[in-house]
Amino acid sequence: MIKFKPPYIGAAFYPEVWDKSEIEEDIKRMKGIGINMVRIAEFAWAYMEPAEGKYELGWLHEVIKLLEKNEIAVTMCTPTATPPEWLTSGYPEVLAVKEDGTAYQHGTRRHYCPASPRYREFSKKITSLLVKEFSGYEAVVAWQLDNEFGCEFNTCWCPACLAAFRKYLQKKYKTIENLNTLWGTGIWSQNYSGFKHIPLPSRGAASHHPSLYFNYKEFMSNSFAEFARIQEKLIHKGTSAPVTTNGMPCFHRLDYQELFRTLDFISCDFYMQPGELWTYIYEFDWMRPFKRRPFWMMETAATWAGGLVPSSSYVLNKGALRAKMWLTYALGGETVAFWHWRAHWSGQEMEHGSVTYSWGEPTLAEKSVRQVREELDRSFELLSSTSVKKPKSAIHLSYPAMWVFDFGARSQVKYDTALQQFYKAFLEQSIPRDVIYTEAPVKDYSVVYSPFLPIIDEELLKKMKDFVLNGGTWVIGPLSGFRTADNTAHKDSDMGIIEDLFKIHVRHKFPLAGSGTAPVYMEWSGIGKTKCENFAVSLEIKGHGKVLAVYKNGPVAGLNAIVEVPFGKGKAVFLGTVPGYKELKAWIKKCSGGDICRAAAASEGILITERVNKDGTSVALVIIDHGGKGGKLETKKAMTNILTGKKVKKLLKLAPYEVLFLKY
Repeated sequence: MIKFKPPYIGAAFYPEVWDKSEIEEDIKRMKGIGINMVRIAEFAWAYMEPAEGKYELGWLHEVIKLLEKNEIAVTMCTPTATPPEWLTSGYPEVLAVKEDGTAYQHGTRRHYCPASPRYREFSKKITSLLVKEFSGYEAVVAWQLDNEFGCEFNTCWCPACLAAFRKYLQKKYKTIENLNTLWGTGIWSQNYSGFKHIPLPSRGAASHHPSLYFNYKEFMSNSFAEFARIQEKLIHKGTSAPVTTNGMPCFHRLDYQELFRTLDFISCDFYMQPGELWTYIYEFDWMRPFKRRPFWMMETAATWAGGLVPSSSYVLNKGALRAKMWLTYALGGETVAFWHWRAHWSGQEMEHGSVTYSWGEPTLAEKSVRQVREELDRSFELLSSTSVKKPKSAIHLSYPAMWVFDFGARSQVKYDTALQQFYKAFLEQSIPRDVIYTEAPVKDYSVVYSPFLPIIDEELLKKMKDFVLNGGTWVIGPLSGFRTADNTAHKDSDMGIIEDLFKIHVRHKFPLAGSGTAPVYMEWSGIGKTKCENFAVSLEIKGHGKVLAVYKNGPVAGLNAIVEVPFGKGKAVFLGTVPGYKELKAWIKKCSGGDICRAAAASEGILITERVNKDGTSVALVIIDHGGKGGKLETKKAMTNILTGKKVKKLLKLAPYEVLFLKY
């Protein structure tokens, strides 16, 4: 029996645009380089169904049979990101509509509306057919839904969306009176007399109501999730193979907590620069804890991404491609798949990098791909029998928080940048960390940080209350808890019931911005003097507590900037401002309680990942220079690098982008 199992090195494959002889040669080349998984059919709807109801799938059966014969696994994709012309011409109501009221045209991709009943109908038909035809192949190890939901656009203003949005609001708020009350629509005389009068928030003379905008973003995000779930259910009815979709970094503004909720595993596409490999670590640190199954990097650049002026050029950074691949496997992934296998000979992405050129010869990525395949073959047993050691620290990630900050609230805050900067304070000090969604369990952590989290709803508050009562430390802020679940301000206090629970009070708050504004500083106990950034909130302790930092100047001189409140067996810490980065790092290191790897130490920019067996015993370290500058590594004792089979000294000098897999 042919076995198809990870770790996978994969690539996107488009056999529909090549002759049969070329396909056979491509498969031989794949095997030679070390590719053992391909994803196919994601843009092939016009080849599968060239006319409505006329299906041609023989070519796809032939390709999958060839791949199966050559022991190359297949990720089968649904083709709904690129509807065929007969569908968009014959049923123009499936097209998404721009904010100005004009429909998107055929000839691009993702020009459909995810809420369109007609489009959902056709998507169900093609998905059901694919499951019926291809679920029996052993080589089909996974299914991917659509492609990069929200990539080209994540909003639509078509009639179907307007009708669905009004139904969504009615289901959520029950009555228009309740909506008006919770949103506070009386301001600017925006009261609605019925759900049928609520608009989509297109551009107007002034900005739309923050609650309208927030709910619209949530609605659109849910529309994509519902569209994915329709396909997922059909696939799960016909096969036991796992189902996923390929996300991307958070610029899509879709709620991945909701999108991936019922999917079997996480997969995402990443194209960040070689000089920003640390951002891959950040992404993997949220993908790993979200599901029990290993995650996949479904797309990344083998050589470069982009067009004639390429971005993320890995061919100019020796060792960076290998390091990127190993970051995936070291941090809990089981697949690195490239976009794409063979460069397109036509179309919008002709100049995108690939594993092989359009004429069939391998690109400069070949050496690294071959090397990693050989290294995976050597290390597979240890890699598959171990996992990443569970961190004691977690950082909350929230897509609704993005929507709040995107639309006015503390508008000088770019949520993505602010959260990643907070995250870097852990990474740069080798403090193990998980990035978790707000619904994630927290009982196994010692410290949970909730920075830039404007909405802390009752469910999250209850969970975190129990966490603190049982001995945990909850760090709230900066800029957290100041919005209701409807994206309005609290009427009784800045942080609502959080202040009542922990017996604190926000007395003053103001932005630290403006031309000619003098900087504000605070004195942080045990840390030192630091500049305050972004916002200043002064905090009063109404019960028991400890002041950790005091503002030194400005309108709030002498008032509290950071306070700590005991609660049950644990404590809550409130950050009233964004501190200087150097001081933040020092405090986080102190707060983490020394939760760092004891087996080794390395220069900044070098990741140490501790791998443990099933009983939690540390058995190996994966060392990767993600900074690209090289540096020093010191281990407690000599170890064996299983990638080479050689013993390594306690003190090593690492080359730029070096990778070591050290076994005790």
